[in-house]
Order: sequence, then structure tokens, then C-alpha cells
Amino acid sequence: MIEWEEQPVGNRDSEKEGKLTSDKDVSGEAEPIRWAITEGTKEAAEILSDSLDADIIFYNGPLNALYDWRFIEACAGRFQRENVFLILVTHGGSADSAFRIADWLQKHYTRFTLYVTGRCKSAGTLVAMGAHELIMSPDHGEMGPLDIQLPAPEEPSGRRSGLTFSDALSRLDDEAYLTYENFLSRIIENDGGEVSREYAMKIASDMAASLYGQTYGQLDPLHIGQASRAMKIAEEYGIRLLSVGANSDRDRLLKIAFDYPAHSFVIGPSDAAGLFDRVYMPTELEYDLAISLGGIAIAPFRPGPDDRNRFVPFEFLSEEQIPEDDERQD
Repeated sequence: MIEWEEQPVGNRDSEKEGKLTSDKDVSGEAEPIRWAITEGTKEAAEILSDSLDADIIFYNGPLNALYDWRFIEACAGRFQRENVFLILVTHGGSADSAFRIADWLQKHYTRFTLYVTGRCKSAGTLVAMGAHELIMSPDHGEMGPLDIQLPAPEEPSGRRSGLTFSDALSRLDDEAYLTYENFLSRIIENDGGEVSREYAMKIASDMAASLYGQTYGQLDPLHIGQASRAMKIAEEYGIRLLSVGANSDRDRLLKIAFDYPAHSFVIGPSDAAGLFDRVYMPTELEYDLAISLGGIAIAPFRPGPDDRNRFVPFEFLSEEQIPEDDERQD
């Protein structure tokens, strides 16, 4: 797969890998950096748009507060078709932003279809909770666990899974209890009946506490609380989106949030079919549309620090359908 992570953003030929364009206006001010969409992609999107009576939108980038309001403002400023067809490629981001985008699409379109052409991870999976149906590429389509990432400056990536603390605490509890049981059974077996069970339990408890006490002391209750709260927020957002999208249920939402061993775990089309009720393979036209986008339909892009404000992660692939009786002037 193509890796876009932390690649520099700048002027590029629209037909070259990356398909990002940037220019300067006559005053020397930097223009927004946008995805350059080919005419072939636009033609394929227009045919699909007419067949589905849907706005076709492409989004490749982080889901965060820097971009969610821009996305909603851009969508709200257009005449909307009956339905929306969103191609989403993302490493994830903010649960708040994911909810804002999915909630807005639910409220302003009759049917919301999400097309997973490549990686759609973490907060991207939360957006999927709001869709009425999912389409997943058989080649590259993958989602990931609904795992909130918390700031962690001490980590190489600067982030840490929201499940790290709860997993560590659960594993530590299991180990401490097994150690206590092991101490207790050995004391009872070897004391020759001279020590009462109550006293043996106290000795085993003291030994386990002495062994694990310092480890428990290193866990920060504040961090554990923050992680628990963050995961609860994602869960509540998911429940609200599912109440409209109705493509899964709370039990499977909790499975997506808590039952996978790693943030990077790949949830492919076959797994997704067990987590959602309506998961489909792309039609020939939908498949061709993804192919026309190339690598940007597969690997998520992260703009560099200097270009985050200029980067626009979304593009409307289909033309705006303006009512014939509208007299709006350009």
C-alpha cells in the first residue's frame, strides 16, 4: 500500500502520484492545497451521481476540528441531491469531528452511503456508524477498531490508545489474583494443618499486595479516568448515529470499541459483514470510480505542520445540481 504519512505538501502535477495542487494568487498569498481530480473521475462520478440521485464526495485526510466545519460549510453552501455517497480515507482523528460530519449528513440527506475504498480507521469507523449502508473495496477496503487515541508525548507517535490503561489494569488484576491464589494454595498444602484458612488468606493477600503494590502505584488514576471518559464519549456518539443509520446495534458497537487487540487491527469486508447489517461489494461503476482516484483512494494523507491550515481534505466529485428556476448568479 502507498504510505502518505507525513509527506510534504506542495505544488504537484495533477496527473502525478499525490494529485495535490497548490498555487499562489496574484497578491502572493498561498492558495489552499486541494486534491486535483481528473476529468475521468468527474465523468464517472457524474454517471454514478445521476444513477443514485446522490452527491458524490471524496474525503482523504484527518477528521478534526480544523476540517469538520469547513466540510459542513461547503456542503451546506450547495444545492443537495436526495442522497449522499461519501468516499472516506482517513487514519482517524477526533470523535467529536467524526460525529459532527456523520450527524450533519444524516440530517440533510435521505440516504447516506459510505464507500470504504482504502483505510478508514478509528474515527472513520465512527462515521461508518452513521451510514445507512457500507460499500467496501475487496482489494483495499479496511476499517479499524473504534479506539480513541489520547495525547502521550512520551510515546514515539505522540499518541496512545484509549484502551491501553483499561487493558493494563485488567491484565494486572488478573495477574495479581492468580498470584494470590497460587500463594494461598501453597501455604495450605505445606503448612501441615497448623495455619487456619483465614490466616493463610491474609498471608497470601499480604504477599500479593507486596509484590504488585508498587506496580499499581505507578498507574495514574487521572489518565485512567481520561481514557475511560474518551471511550465512553465514542460509545455514546456511536449509539446516537446508529439510531438513525440503523446498520448495526449497541452490542456490535461495543465489540468494535473493546474486543480488538490493537488500534491497527484490520477489519476487512468479511469481518465488517458481521458487524454491520448492510455491507456490499462495489458495483462496476463504483469500482471504476475508486480506480480512477488511484492511490489517494487507498492510503490516508496527513498534511505537514506548515500546511495543515491550507490543506482541504475533501472534494465534490459530482456537479452541483441547481434547480432550473433558480436565478442565483455566480
